[in-house]
Amino acid sequence: MTEGGHRMYILERLVGVVLYCLVLLICLVALSVSKKSKVILFIYSMALSVMAYFYVPSKSADLYRIFGMMEYYVSFPFNEILDLMSTSETPLALLYYYFIGKTGLLNLLPALTALIYYGNIFSVISKVQEKYKLNGYSTAIIVLFVMSFGQYIQVISGIRTMLAFSIIAKCVYQEFFEQKPLIFNFWKYIIAMLFHQAAIVVVVTRILYELFLFNTGKSRSTTVKVGGILIIVFLGIRYGNRLFNTVLLSATHYLTSNVYFFFWEFLLTFIHIILIIILMHRYKKVLKSESSTFHIYRYVSLMLIIDLIFMFEYNTFQRFAVMISMLVIPILSKIFKHIQDNNTMRFSRNTTTIVIIFSIIILAIACLRGNLSALKFFQFI
Repeated sequence: MTEGGHRMYILERLVGVVLYCLVLLICLVALSVSKKSKVILFIYSMALSVMAYFYVPSKSADLYRIFGMMEYYVSFPFNEILDLMSTSETPLALLYYYFIGKTGLLNLLPALTALIYYGNIFSVISKVQEKYKLNGYSTAIIVLFVMSFGQYIQVISGIRTMLAFSIIAKCVYQEFFEQKPLIFNFWKYIIAMLFHQAAIVVVVTRILYELFLFNTGKSRSTTVKVGGILIIVFLGIRYGNRLFNTVLLSATHYLTSNVYFFFWEFLLTFIHIILIIILMHRYKKVLKSESSTFHIYRYVSLMLIIDLIFMFEYNTFQRFAVMISMLVIPILSKIFKHIQDNNTMRFSRNTTTIVIIFSIIILAIACLRGNLSALKFFQFI
C-alpha cells in the first residue's frame, strides 16, 4: 500500500508496535508478581536495546540522516574530527557518532543510546521504589506511565536530546533526594549540554533554582551566586542567541505557514502534561510534606511553565514534555506511596484508575498515530 507515492509499511509497523507493547506488557506483569524489580528493569532495558539495534529507520527519520553523517565522519582522520569538534555546537555528539561509526556497526548507536537512556531512567525508578518501599503493582504503573508516552522512537532515532535529558534527570534526582551537591554533578551537566543545546535551558533552570529557591533557609554566599550567574551569562552568550532564534523561527513557521501539524503527537503530549498537572495539584499537600518531593514539585512546576510557553512550537513542547515525564518519577512514587498507605480510600483508588486509563489512551495514540507508529524492525523491498 502506498500514500503519496511512498510505501506505508503497514505490516512492518504493525509488527513493531505489537512487539513494543508485548515486551512492555511482559515487563509490567513481571514487576507486579516479582520482588526483583531491579533485575526485571535491567532485563527490560536490555530488551529495548536489542530492539533498537534492529530498528529500521525510514528515510525521513533522524537516525537515517545520522547514519549518513557517521559514514561521512569515519572517513576523516581523528585530528580533523577534533577540528570539527572545536567549531561544533554539540562536539560530544560528533565524537559519539565517530567512535561508534569506527566499529562499522552503525546500529550500535541506537542500541547503546537506548541502554544508557533507560539505564538512567530505570535507575531512578529502582531508587524511588526502594526509598518508598513501593509494591510491584505501583512500580508497574509508574513504568507504564513512563513508557506509554512513546518517546522510544525519539531515544533511538533522535539520539542526542533524549540522551542529554536522561543524564540531567538522574542528576536532579541525586541532588534533591540523595543530597548530592550540584557542583559535583556539574561535569555531567556539561556533557549533557555538549550533546544537545536543548539541555542548556534545563540546566540554566536548574542553576537558577539552586541559587534562588533550593535550600532557601540556608544563606548563599555572594561568591556562589555571582559564580552561578556568570555561568548562566556565559551560556547565554555562547548559545542563547542561536537557540532563541531557532525556536523563534520554528514557532513562526508553525504559526504562519500552511504546513502539516503533528496533531496526534501534540494531543498525546497535551494529555500527558494535563495528567501530570492534575496529579501534582491533587496531591499538592502530600508532595509538600517532604523536603525532597517539595523541591522536585517546584522544579517541575517551573519546567511546566516553560513547556507551556512553547506549546505551539511542536518540537520544543514535545521534547520538554519528555524531560518532565522523567522528572516526575519521584513525584509519582510519593503519590503511590500515599495511595498504598491509604488504599481503602475511594480517592486513592480513583487516582490509580485515572493514571492507568490515561496511560493506556496515550499509549494507544502513540502506537496508532504517534511516534511509535513508525517503529519497524524489518522492511520488505
